[in-house]
Amino acid sequence: MEEERGEEGEGERERGVAQEGGLGAPKPLPPPSSSSSSSSSSKIAAPPDKKPRASPEAEPQPPCLYSQAPVDLAFLLDGGVRVPANREAVSAGSEFFRALLSGRFSEARDLESGDPIPIREVSPQSFTPVMHFLHGCCGEKEAAERVGCPQIRALGAPLTGQPFERTPLAHAMTGASRFLLPEFQALLEGMLSLGSGSGDDRCPGVVSVDLGVLPSLYRFSWLHHYPALGRRCLRFLFLGSPSLGEAGSCLAELYRECEAPGRLSQEIEELVREALR
Repeated sequence: MEEERGEEGEGERERGVAQEGGLGAPKPLPPPSSSSSSSSSSKIAAPPDKKPRASPEAEPQPPCLYSQAPVDLAFLLDGGVRVPANREAVSAGSEFFRALLSGRFSEARDLESGDPIPIREVSPQSFTPVMHFLHGCCGEKEAAERVGCPQIRALGAPLTGQPFERTPLAHAMTGASRFLLPEFQALLEGMLSLGSGSGDDRCPGVVSVDLGVLPSLYRFSWLHHYPALGRRCLRFLFLGSPSLGEAGSCLAELYRECEAPGRLSQEIEELVREALR
């Protein structure tokens, strides 16, 4: 009897130590039955993947190069809009800005004094894409960074029936022409598809042009010095129109919007001669 009491006391002490350590007494598992084991095994789901793969569209895009550039000057547009820039970047990519900041103009003195450099008669919508281009957001060697530039991506927005000169692409083309950037002009013009499917792979997407936008696009081409684009418009009108009726209506609209109908007639005559060769 004393040995049994000793064994029971020893067991109580072991259970007390386990409870003080927060472990609790282990509970015996019930013996598995054939019915319960079969039903539970049928309800076991496959283990989930360790980590679901994100689609390429869901992966965060890198920021644009313009946003990462060190800023050491500012341009002041009409209305008091300040646009930051890097002097080396804008001077290296543009003869206009290189001459502006070289010291022969009053703007260079503003730069040395730390004052913003005034740029007149240009909208922020036209000037900002120019800054992105000069800071490398459309460069051939920065494809990954270019994809992450929201300003450049926005240029590929589809045309929605409004006059072409009100679109983001038209604003950028205006700035490229104003600040004498032929490479940027060619890149932006290459985004326009007039039935040929052509586009420049350095900018996102291709902007399709239909006959409804063609008159305003042709007018824009001559107002902002894109003569090759004007000829493309006429070639698409006469050689790529879906029907003669639509082509005739578009041609009438062209003459109504054109500021130089004599020049338009001359271009049409040259196009006809080219087609008859």
